[in-house]
Amino acid sequence: MNCPKCGYNAENFKFCPECGAKILPDLGETENTNKNSIKKSKSSLAKKIIISAIVVILVIAIVVGVIFGIKKNKPIEAGQTITFGSFEQDDVKSNGPEPLEWIVLSVENTDEQAKKALLLSKNAVFSMKYNDENQYERYWVTSDIREWISSSFYQSAFSKDEKSRIILTETTSETEDYVFLLSEEEFKSYIENNVNIDNGSVKHCDCTVYGANSGGYIERDATWWLRDTDNSSKQCKYIVENGGIDNKTLYFNVFGVRPAMWITITE
Repeated sequence: MNCPKCGYNAENFKFCPECGAKILPDLGETENTNKNSIKKSKSSLAKKIIISAIVVILVIAIVVGVIFGIKKNKPIEAGQTITFGSFEQDDVKSNGPEPLEWIVLSVENTDEQAKKALLLSKNAVFSMKYNDENQYERYWVTSDIREWISSSFYQSAFSKDEKSRIILTETTSETEDYVFLLSEEEFKSYIENNVNIDNGSVKHCDCTVYGANSGGYIERDATWWLRDTDNSSKQCKYIVENGGIDNKTLYFNVFGVRPAMWITITE
């Protein structure tokens, strides 16, 4: 840029080094500079908006992915532990019931081309006598333990939606139950001879604090009832601490209760 007074080439100078006159900026150049500055500001703002939009989209995608992942859990398989329903376990009523943990014993196809899973509670959730009274004729059909499982436990442990997934199962020639105790045959088939699960750990169970306190069951390392009764000896089958099967009098002994049930599953 030349000095407006003496014509000296005073580019990059605010004052002319020859005559000292103030060098005035070229208006066209200033306008172009301002336009370029505005363009750069707009471009920078646009980039920031685009980056912010991308960040928001990524966050939404992550959240949706997490939700979708929860709904699309990996397929349920034998040997897994899942949660289903809730029930008092720590015997602290003020904090509400705790989620129930179940061991998946088997996954099978149904006639409707869907699948169902046999679940066994991981822990004994209650402790009680098979029958409270000395009434030998009260086997599974009219037993106190069946009454407790079908009413107190089933009604309080599951929501309406969860109940809709529980399958009514034939437990004897006279009975059908949504929730039940395993029979000796089921124990042998689905636990003792099941190569898809850790047999030893499934046979063993602890009794929850609430379960132990409910029936005065001192041992937390629980023995637990099966539903079979022996008509000749007036005794009932149960699982001892080492995983074996034994018999005890129906109305005298207090053991752990491990509910079992079949539920429908979707993949």
